[in-house]
Amino acid sequence: MRKFITIAVLLLVAVLSLSVAACNKTEYAHKISFNSNGGSAVEDIPFNAGDRVSAPTTAHVKNGAVFEGWYQDADFTKPFPFDSELEDKDYVAYARYNVTIHFEA
Repeated sequence: MRKFITIAVLLLVAVLSLSVAACNKTEYAHKISFNSNGGSAVEDIPFNAGDRVSAPTTAHVKNGAVFEGWYQDADFTKPFPFDSELEDKDYVAYARYNVTIHFEA
């Protein structure tokens, strides 16, 4: 009987530990995906509506180009709203680069 109680207590402690661990895990409803337009890859950033997200700190590299920033649209008309409260939706951020072409005379 004593062995049964010990096993029951250990199982109860294990279940409670797993429950507490699951409660501490943050669930995110949305993500920002990054279209690097041929540059180095950037990992998605998860977030919830109303969160403020900082721009990635990853170095953005594309041969022969200088990274100029992230935009909300592929035409680069609206800068991405980093550090602003994000809406209840997924986003795609588009990388913009300045490409310099050198001509030899």
